[in-house]
Amino acid sequence: MSFRSFTILIVLLFIAGIAACGPGSGSNGKTVITVAHWGEPVEERILRETLRVFEKEHPGLSVRMVKFPYDNYQSSLITRMSGKGSIDVLLMSSNFYPAFIEKKLLKNLTSLVNNDSEFDRNSYFPEIINEFTVNGSVYVVPRDISPIACVFYNKKHFSERGIPAPSEDWTWDDMKETAQKLTVTGDQGIERYGFYSGVWYNFVYGAGGEIVDTLINPHRCMLNSPNAQAGMQYFVDLVQKDHVSPDVSYVASYESGEEGMFIDGKVSMLHSGIWLAPVFAEQITDFEWDVVMFPKHPKTGRRSFDDGGSGYAIYAGTAHPEESWMVVKALAGDAAQTMLAQTGLVQPAKQTIAAGKSFLNPSVPPAGKDMLNRAVAYVHARPFTSKWADMEDCINQGIEEMLNGTRTVEDGMERMTQDINAALMQ
Repeated sequence: MSFRSFTILIVLLFIAGIAACGPGSGSNGKTVITVAHWGEPVEERILRETLRVFEKEHPGLSVRMVKFPYDNYQSSLITRMSGKGSIDVLLMSSNFYPAFIEKKLLKNLTSLVNNDSEFDRNSYFPEIINEFTVNGSVYVVPRDISPIACVFYNKKHFSERGIPAPSEDWTWDDMKETAQKLTVTGDQGIERYGFYSGVWYNFVYGAGGEIVDTLINPHRCMLNSPNAQAGMQYFVDLVQKDHVSPDVSYVASYESGEEGMFIDGKVSMLHSGIWLAPVFAEQITDFEWDVVMFPKHPKTGRRSFDDGGSGYAIYAGTAHPEESWMVVKALAGDAAQTMLAQTGLVQPAKQTIAAGKSFLNPSVPPAGKDMLNRAVAYVHARPFTSKWADMEDCINQGIEEMLNGTRTVEDGMERMTQDINAALMQ
């Protein structure tokens, strides 16, 4: 072999080596699938266990996890994927995915869903499947569904005041009256609040209001409508007029957040999501607690809950769509959802698992969480627009001004409407 031929051979072998170690290939010859995610340590543990079993069943595949903080998950991931970063599968929430869809970063999963005999879309709550479907195309396979319908309550406080436990049939007025009875005032002012919610959506939706004119690609904000204003007024009055809920400064000063206020007995009823249940089960030792469905409107009986479900999507530019689909099915499959359900952290997206013992186990509090399977019927999706994050920031800033009393609800809602309409026109 001539020196020139030998040199060419070395170069070709070097190039082949680079190709073998390129995106999606491991040094051991396995195909590498990279999964982006966020989550608590318990979620990460379940994710790793699911993937450990998956890799054992699929010896030709290796799955790598990349964790991003939830607060900047969307921006960090879009930047990485727009730069052709090595992401194949990504955990996706209903908050985030409109921006990914608009930038064409998510693969249309419809053909994979329809042509896979192992995948049964009817086993999922239709509400969460619909939330992750755009113009008839599925982009996310749900892992959980999270109607923010939980009102956690301190049973000790109720007993001390001689108040019966709230029933699922209660109304906003019942809740307010109960909160007034539970609120305790001392020499230094209010020592215990009867109720707290940081979730305004249920009040606006429950009063028949809407944020926008149409959920898919909205054109006009509707927060200045009479119904939306009435719902927001009720929410703000709990702080400003009725004094049964803590104000913004009190909540901000509580280092451990809303869950800390409930754990410490400073709030008797807390409106939030089921994800707080494991925290309460671990940290509350001096009183019993349970959960009831968020109440209905006192006049119309209407219920409508904000939803924060999540699931798994595939990057549109992945070099391994079939292998990524196999990973998605594992991460959103029965075994993974069952393990998550056993923690009490989330409500499974699959109906049979949500109705089974893994989620409804009576030994894992709260006892009343079966109401979440009924609450799914009342979930309300958020606007499907890539501008939603900015819209939500605008709304939250306006609400803070209303809760502080520096702006009336009427003025605040009108201001938000104008600002959001300007953003939607851009």
